[in-house]
Amino acid sequence: MGRRLKLFAPRPLLDYLSDADADPSLETIPPLPPLLSTPEILRLIIQHLNAPALSALACCRPGLMAPVSRQLYKTLDSKQLEKLANRFLTYAPAPDPGANARVDRFRQLYAHHIQHLHIMTHSTRNSDAPISIWKQLQRLMLIWPTEALFPNLRSLTCTADEPEHVETMLKLLVASLEELNITGSSLSIGSEQD
Repeated sequence: MGRRLKLFAPRPLLDYLSDADADPSLETIPPLPPLLSTPEILRLIIQHLNAPALSALACCRPGLMAPVSRQLYKTLDSKQLEKLANRFLTYAPAPDPGANARVDRFRQLYAHHIQHLHIMTHSTRNSDAPISIWKQLQRLMLIWPTEALFPNLRSLTCTADEPEHVETMLKLLVASLEELNITGSSLSIGSEQD
């Protein structure tokens, strides 16, 4: 009962990542294998910081995603964190009008983007970071009609002269997410910086 699964525990996730690479659709990816512990998942994601690995993380059950996400934020440097955000954005579901289940999945995934971006604004020393973050959010808006879910986006802009608008925007978005009562997500989406 208390034996560690050292020899074969990583293999299912590697096979799983290979399958995810062939079919990147978030709707068809099953949950992560339950036999993997948080440290094993963390190690494999850091070693394979690619879109399939992050899609696997995005689709695992919230109870597993929360500790892994927190450790990723503590472990990765700012460049890796930016890559993390970009990869998540790449694998956001495509618009599908009338499919409420996909909207719920998008809201859950979007909460993690916002949590990551909010943390990154406070952890980087790069003066261009707010502009970079704003561009990432603009890209997300192109992937999905976010104004319908988050009307605060309509009135917010960010230029090189006004990077402070990004922090305001993130606070407003996080507030909107809290009001949405996201189904199936147990992650804190507030302004945690750990």
